[in-house]
Amino acid sequence: MEQRTELETNILVSEVRSNEVGTNEYERKIDPFAFSMDAEWMRYEPVTPWQRKTKELFLDAKAKGKLHSFTCMAIDPAVVDGKLVYQKGLPSAIGYGRTTWNKLLKNYAPSRNSRQLAETEYACKNLHIIGKLVEEEKWDSSKAWYTVCDDSREIADCYRKDDEQKGAILTGGKGICGFYDLGGGFKMIAQDPWKRDLNRDPYDSWILAVPHCEWPYGVFAIAQTRGNFGSCSYTKANIVQLAMD
Repeated sequence: MEQRTELETNILVSEVRSNEVGTNEYERKIDPFAFSMDAEWMRYEPVTPWQRKTKELFLDAKAKGKLHSFTCMAIDPAVVDGKLVYQKGLPSAIGYGRTTWNKLLKNYAPSRNSRQLAETEYACKNLHIIGKLVEEEKWDSSKAWYTVCDDSREIADCYRKDDEQKGAILTGGKGICGFYDLGGGFKMIAQDPWKRDLNRDPYDSWILAVPHCEWPYGVFAIAQTRGNFGSCSYTKANIVQLAMD
């Protein structure tokens, strides 16, 4: 039986929007074609496995012509009346199973192909944040890459296992560059469509991104387990990430 927080049944949402383009203030358009390879932060040579993973996913998709612009959300979702809601101060949507998540994602904005965020999209989202840290916040490139990919405690409230005993994790936690909840739990993303084995259960293509659990603290520490995710099976802290056209 799927777990839900008691708070979810007692929430007043100020407005449920139509989910058309630009109707939610937490939508963020990610355009990987805007990442200039001549920019200082893109010329940076990754020095850790998670930094290399992030850049390699981008470069591989670029070489294969698979890059695309997309919209993601800058805040973790809540579930209210059986629908995804992106608004600050609500209990994060944790404790739901994959069948429910698939339905929630597809029903959020069908006209915009709402779906689970894929791994290269996730990498591009993180590159977008790295670029903003360097260009807008004037961070050093090495610090920006390290903070996003390896140890994000400076820009996020890091989730710990003990937090599961403290009740709901509210959306809209510590933010940077217009993004929030980077450390609010385990982020569930999908394998890139062009890498999937169509003969396998589509659930087996799900990937657990481990941002800010007890170790490591990076936003893109990927545990590419399949099926029941091995020792990373569903817990109270798993939050699926949304993408749209």
